[in-house]
Amino acid sequence: MAELTDFGFERQNRTDITNRLNTSFRNKFGANLLLTDDAIAGLIRSLMAERELEWEKLLEDVYYSRTLNGAEGIALDDAASYFGIIRQGKQAGSGEAHIEFLDNGANLGTAVTTSDTFTGSNGLTYQVTSGGTLNTHITGAVIDVNALTVGDYTFFITNTINGLVEESKITLSGTSNGDLLDFADSLTLFITRSTEGNDSSILYADGILYIGYASSEVYIGLAQPVYFESVDLPSGFTYWSGFDVIATVTGYNPLPADGISSFINTFPGYVSATNPTDFGPGAENETDAEFRIRIQTRELNTPAGTRDSVAMAVSKLSNVISYRIYDNPTPVDRVEADALSFNTVVRGGSNTAVAKAIYDNKPINVNTSGITVVAISTADGQTENIFFTEASEAPYSMKVVYRVNNTSPLSSLEQASIRDSVQGLLTSQPLGLGVSNSQLASAVLVALPAGRLLSVQVLLKRPSDGPTEYSEIDISAGFDQFVSIEDFEFERMA
Repeated sequence: MAELTDFGFERQNRTDITNRLNTSFRNKFGANLLLTDDAIAGLIRSLMAERELEWEKLLEDVYYSRTLNGAEGIALDDAASYFGIIRQGKQAGSGEAHIEFLDNGANLGTAVTTSDTFTGSNGLTYQVTSGGTLNTHITGAVIDVNALTVGDYTFFITNTINGLVEESKITLSGTSNGDLLDFADSLTLFITRSTEGNDSSILYADGILYIGYASSEVYIGLAQPVYFESVDLPSGFTYWSGFDVIATVTGYNPLPADGISSFINTFPGYVSATNPTDFGPGAENETDAEFRIRIQTRELNTPAGTRDSVAMAVSKLSNVISYRIYDNPTPVDRVEADALSFNTVVRGGSNTAVAKAIYDNKPINVNTSGITVVAISTADGQTENIFFTEASEAPYSMKVVYRVNNTSPLSSLEQASIRDSVQGLLTSQPLGLGVSNSQLASAVLVALPAGRLLSVQVLLKRPSDGPTEYSEIDISAGFDQFVSIEDFEFERMA
């Protein structure tokens, strides 16, 4: 008969059942009982064997319908529900829609709300999921430096690394081509240093700076929308703002690049709307195969309520660069964390998102500590304060004293390569960990072709120190700090 073994459900085949019934019949009615297919006893035996086979098949189906690998359809839904996993229904397509407009001196502060919609070439309407003003979602601009007058221009932009707003005063010192290029280079450097992934989406041609463009004719958008503005710029320049949108109809509905055709709630200065990249197409109801893969993937995730789950959740947050968890299981307060608590030090990210990630993944009976506190609403209508620490910067100034293998000093491109190499080293360092002078010297050397530098010396000081206080020291950092180089200086030895 069918039985459960270490290998799962095992049933007999037709031959096994027939042989077992033959033995039972002869044990009951005598060893000479005729059990051929045309005998009465043989016909009864065959009927019983067939019914028992069907019964065991049914038992097998019932058994496997309760397992994630064997269940199908509603049986798979039922089996997955024991693990708290629900099949996904139809999903709406989504993406980022971009609005092109001309600054008229007043429309940069125009608000785009969640009630505003875009239309697509696929016949669908896409609704804004997170609104804001145009100047807080800038994804591109065309700045005609030729049209600017000589003077100072103050620019503001969101730093996508730490979430703060950076400010820079850039001077247009004259009207020559070199002056225009210097102004454009300074603004480009300000944008690329404050944001991530935009080194190849800013170009300068014929006195015009194209921000968020692959060429003067091809708009691709910055890697992320940012607050970008300068009250000193004249009106009339072209800007782009990008907003996350989702289709108002669920289901699989692809929308290719340039499929957004219009923005419904137009405003003075509005020019057009588009999408530089394909939208996520959405999906129909999740198939058994897709559902089963998601279940298996979820089972591999680290369970909530552990240190690893907190670390994983924080690391996955948008704009989080690095983090470090300090655990204090002792009854004595420490600098890093209070008694019987843990302190999560995070560089970058949104405070609300960080606190929610910690709350969702920490054990219920473990306290948090830190300087920043966010109140999280609980499922039972209460609030819980989640503490953590925002990483602070330990800034230094750096002077590179070098000797080259020929008469030419380091070019601006070589100096930029050294800066990038040093910044890459610092970004890779864990929070609270200093950097040795030899590490910095190595970063300088590897930034250039072998043999370009005959010798190099790295000197450091705090930005508040005097210009003569450079020394060959190692950099140290507090438990909640990350090291940064605020400015570079290059000095060639004879």
